[in-house]
Amino acid sequence: AALNLTFVVGLGMGVPGVAWGTLIAQVLTAVVSIWMMVRIYGAPALMTALREGSTWVLRGFRKLVLINGFIFIRTIFLMTALALIMRVSAGLGTVQMATSHVINQYMLLMALGLDGFAHASEALAGAAWGRSDRAQFRRWVYLTGFWSLIAALGYALLFWIWGNDITALLTDLESVRIAAGGLLPLVVALPLVAVWCYLFDGVYIGATAAVSMMVTMGVAFVIYLVLLEPMTAQWGLHGLWGAVLRIYGASELAAALQTGRTWVLSGFRKLVMINGFIFVRTIFLMTALALIMREAAGLGEVEMAASHVINQYMLLMALGLDGFAHASEALAGAAWGRSDRAQFRRWVYLTGFWSLIAALAYALLFWIWGNDITALLTDLESVRIAAGGLLPL
Repeated sequence: AALNLTFVVGLGMGVPGVAWGTLIAQVLTAVVSIWMMVRIYGAPALMTALREGSTWVLRGFRKLVLINGFIFIRTIFLMTALALIMRVSAGLGTVQMATSHVINQYMLLMALGLDGFAHASEALAGAAWGRSDRAQFRRWVYLTGFWSLIAALGYALLFWIWGNDITALLTDLESVRIAAGGLLPLVVALPLVAVWCYLFDGVYIGATAAVSMMVTMGVAFVIYLVLLEPMTAQWGLHGLWGAVLRIYGASELAAALQTGRTWVLSGFRKLVMINGFIFVRTIFLMTALALIMREAAGLGEVEMAASHVINQYMLLMALGLDGFAHASEALAGAAWGRSDRAQFRRWVYLTGFWSLIAALAYALLFWIWGNDITALLTDLESVRIAAGGLLPL
């Protein structure tokens, strides 16, 4: 966020400034992460683990491949659904595409906030699952579920009362503001419908039940495809985002959660601490994402729509690499819960290595087929040209 503010506001670089700020931040994050691993475990221990043949035996990380494979398939369903939002809204016009980008920011704001509880559930419930402590596992599921619902109600209230003000912060384009204002009732409903989807993604990953998560999203995706075209044809942008609500609703489990025996503050101090730090991190990230939209909107409708296209690349990359992050949370978290430090380090090394391979594959994909991917996302030639100019970033 600090880099984006410096490049965009201080140096007046506009959208490229946001892109460069984000790129530099990611590189610095990678460097600091490597430095922390070396500081904690020591370079000799890391190099020894990397040189050991047992670290790279295929059957040794079969569980990682299976879990990440199921998460990746689930991610394909989700990314296709998100890409269809752009594709269909682009067919409705430039204003509608830009409006869809605004609503997408609401969805990201909601998702990153509710994901905090999902990540807390992965860590805390996952560690309990690794210890085979089912009572603690259920307890963390109940607690994260309860506070996820409270957060969802908070988001709905925020969007209901200050929705138009948030939109005004994101764009100066009056036509886009008006169109987004008409969609606010759906925006208010988003967190209330989606809350259990995010929570149980975390629970599934923490319990290494990636198959269930994949199947749930697959069923939801099929329902979404069936509803998308007729709803959009009937109600335009309202129908499109109504179909998005359906995919969230369809992906939620019909689970009856029993009421926990205690909700006193001491009972979830650890949850509040973990989620609090995640939330602060989310504020930084959302500020950076909001700046992208704000600056793009100031440049015009085409630039704002092009920014939405680039945002899809970022989402595609993030959701793919998140598969390794989630696998690391589940496998390394379970090892940490068992106090098995050797297995913990091993899963960190393996997920880190394959994350790097995936990142290189993404870079190659965007380099070779970037313009083709953009052509799949939008038919607007002006938007394609503007997005093509940003492909090196």
